[in-house]
Amino acid sequence: MKIKKLLPLCLVAMLAGCAKKQSSELTILTPTGAPSVAFYNYADNKNFTTNATPTNIVNSMTANGSDIVVIDTLSGIKAIKNANAPYKILATITFGNFYLVGTGNDDDNTIDADDKIVLFGQGQTPDKLFNYLYPNFTNISFVTNVQKAGQCLCKGKVTVDSGNVDADYVFVAEPVLTNISSNTQCATYNKTNIIDIQSVYKEKTNDKKLTQASIFVKNGTKKEDIKKFASKIKNDIEKAIATPQVIVDGMNKLDAQSVTTKFGIGASIAKAVMENGNRLGLGFEYGIDIKEDIDAFIALFEASATLESEYVEK
Repeated sequence: MKIKKLLPLCLVAMLAGCAKKQSSELTILTPTGAPSVAFYNYADNKNFTTNATPTNIVNSMTANGSDIVVIDTLSGIKAIKNANAPYKILATITFGNFYLVGTGNDDDNTIDADDKIVLFGQGQTPDKLFNYLYPNFTNISFVTNVQKAGQCLCKGKVTVDSGNVDADYVFVAEPVLTNISSNTQCATYNKTNIIDIQSVYKEKTNDKKLTQASIFVKNGTKKEDIKKFASKIKNDIEKAIATPQVIVDGMNKLDAQSVTTKFGIGASIAKAVMENGNRLGLGFEYGIDIKEDIDAFIALFEASATLESEYVEK
């Protein structure tokens, strides 16, 4: 008789468990590179996917996208405001990994308005950031992506329509900079002349954070699932900052080639960048807590301030 009474109770509990979507089952989509490294513990999770093309991620937000989407903060906010994407801002998880590095061509090793600068991302975050921080610089050449910026840093030259132009400084991002620093063939690269763009930004904005990439949560996701997810990813990021070896341990659930394909960065490089003062810029701040920082950052792109209703409640 006792067994018969227990069975219905067990069945009810099982059904309740099945009906409730656990935070580990939330579908997650991130860009490759720095933001994806925060998800090192999800390497072999079938619900975690990455995409190397940010526009694909943004487009997915208006087409029945994942429960959790990570994308650059501005693009996510624009998707909400301009395309009615059914998402809200949960947290920012990368706070900038940009550096302005001397090639060795600058005689005085001091950045001046007449120095020749190489930027990537014309009209995008690197371009906007540089012009905000260094508004009087006009001798600027552009390359199409950060990998080509790294090549320029290595060679000290940039190829434009008129030919090769000597560069004094190159705007790059991690982990490309770490890859370059380990390349013994980059003879012109000046490892002592590195400007931390995040520090310059904080100084100019009275200590505001550079809110580079953020987590967006689909409307309708259960509050308890969001809280569990947020607690887990926050804890994972804090562990990665304190002990970068955990990144390797997590990523190594996959083989090396699969790690590079999925994350856009190898486990050993990710660890090396993090060991060098968290130069991937990982962190975790609830969006509603840093609304002023987010608004200040997106204002660089002439974007209107966010509304409190556009944030996940804590």
